[in-house]
Amino acid sequence: MSISFSATPVIHDHLSREDYSETEHRQTWYSKKELSSIKKDTKKTITWIMGGMNGNRDLFCEKGLEAKTPTNLRKHKLHKEEAIRTVLKAQQNPTYKKDPECLAKAYATYSAPSMAEAMIMAATE
Repeated sequence: MSISFSATPVIHDHLSREDYSETEHRQTWYSKKELSSIKKDTKKTITWIMGGMNGNRDLFCEKGLEAKTPTNLRKHKLHKEEAIRTVLKAQQNPTYKKDPECLAKAYATYSAPSMAEAMIMAATE
């Protein structure tokens, strides 16, 4: 789910996946074998993170996967739900209905902690 605010809609044309040729499809999408390998590697990395990240750091890269641990998944889901509830509640207020910027600020209030966390993580790498 994504939330965006704009007074005027923006439309981007793109190809449907049904419009790709067989060759384009093979060159664009992961194969079942590649997806399976990615999933296995991700599971190993999550286990490594949850185990305290001991061992050879060259074998694993936690970048982007720290959010996939059970604790962080719950935390992220709660932040997102709270942000959505805030926007839905704000939409009941006539002032917010007329001003998309006010609505964006209401959403930003609850997305700010996640943004700050991401910025700190990026700065330490």
